[in-house]
Amino acid sequence: MSNIIISTKLKTTNIGNEALSNELIRMSTEFCKPEDKLKFVGRPFGLDRYTIHQLNENDILADFDSIAERIAKTVKKIPNSEFEGSDLITLKTNLLNVDGVTVKTEKLRRIARDIRKAIYSFFPYSSHYKERLSFYKNADFYIYSGAGEIGEADYFYRQLLDLRVAQLLGVKTCAINQSVELLNGKYKDLLAHVYANMYRIVVRGNITREELIRIGVDESKIFLCPDTAFYNEMDFQTKQKWNKKIAINFTEKTFKSKHIEPLIEKLIANDYKLYFVSNEPKGDKKIAEHLNKKYGIPFTLESKGYKDYCKFIQQFNLLISCRLHSNELAITAGVPVLPIEGNIHKTTEVFSLVNYPISAVNYNSDEYGSQIYNNLIYLEDNFETMQKWIEDNLTSIAEKTKGNFLKAVY
Repeated sequence: MSNIIISTKLKTTNIGNEALSNELIRMSTEFCKPEDKLKFVGRPFGLDRYTIHQLNENDILADFDSIAERIAKTVKKIPNSEFEGSDLITLKTNLLNVDGVTVKTEKLRRIARDIRKAIYSFFPYSSHYKERLSFYKNADFYIYSGAGEIGEADYFYRQLLDLRVAQLLGVKTCAINQSVELLNGKYKDLLAHVYANMYRIVVRGNITREELIRIGVDESKIFLCPDTAFYNEMDFQTKQKWNKKIAINFTEKTFKSKHIEPLIEKLIANDYKLYFVSNEPKGDKKIAEHLNKKYGIPFTLESKGYKDYCKFIQQFNLLISCRLHSNELAITAGVPVLPIEGNIHKTTEVFSLVNYPISAVNYNSDEYGSQIYNNLIYLEDNFETMQKWIEDNLTSIAEKTKGNFLKAVY
């Protein structure tokens, strides 16, 4: 019998992260052995006092480990928490409404976090984290599901610290749904240290796999599986007719006006019907409003659940998007996509892993706009073939996503 902790996003404004987490929850409850017990938790909360800037520059790894050791030693005084066989079927990620109170009061909550950080600077951690630690005492596995937060930020530092604490307590740590896009520096050094001590790691593509091996992770620990959002099940009809209805999505980073605005003008002139969508309504509002004001392109920024988001996407022939999970969810809804690399390599490696017929467009390319247009024409000319590709491959892709749970633990 094993006690398994799964840490994933349980509160988010991102529809894609909602899909990734909910499908992981569904998958885990389906394939967990009857004798094993699951405990789902969100991100480590209550380690606010710790930042990467506090580490000794002369030996950041030793200093990092000494902090983790001090936290781990306090566990002796904490009572055990039992893994109860509760009804996990009802557990869902909380998708926050971008127009709701929680999101609109973000500035106030940021101030509250600063106050909390000051208060807990006198303690090793908060009562919330104390409860989390109590489960580590009985845990056999700790699965960390990445959901876009692997980056140079305090919350990722705290995630690494939390994982290291669990490792020092003898818990077998695993990372899944991973694309590592860190540049060389402190964060990457710490990631290399923590990941080298992982039990198993499931990544979303070969670029991340090769990078982890390069920074010292044992390749026998690393497995390749598609993102859990591909496990989403949707009813869809194949052999749709081409009608030039296209959903588009750009972030502030990928909206390079000198490339994209001439492209949009060309598409409008050629009678393409464009509509702006996003699985991150909060993050893409500025671009959506700009395109609406300048070109009259309609948009929706509703906080739809991912199932409803997929149904909405199904009215279009095609999705052009730089957001990984919009692309993945469109595929699960039977809609071909024109993927754009939205960061460094995660979209590129994810769609390469599933052998998608076209590669992601690089937004840093000098031919950025023309590459999107050329891929659009290819997809239009091969529309039936692309629909058939989804019909023929989606079941196999979904089957492989199960490895995020099965390969990590079993």
